[in-house]
Amino acid sequence: MLCPKNNPDEIEFYVTKPYNKEVATYGNGTMISFLADSTKSVDNFHASALENGGVNEGLPGIRSDGNYYAYMRDPEGNKICAKCNSK
Repeated sequence: MLCPKNNPDEIEFYVTKPYNKEVATYGNGTMISFLADSTKSVDNFHASALENGGVNEGLPGIRSDGNYYAYMRDPEGNKICAKCNSK
């Protein structure tokens, strides 16, 4: 599910404004994302997160860029995403 740490071409870092247009704070405007190898992995990530105290922030599904994502917040409020490239 994770990118190999010896492949820096697969690591991406973004700085953007929060999607909800609220003030940027920990967990809002910050997010950790994992690149998954399949939509099933994304689904499993999301289900496991919810089973372990996470909060849904976006059900698994295709987003505007055509890729498959799921979003959740961990019990401390950090936003975490899993993404599967579908292109």
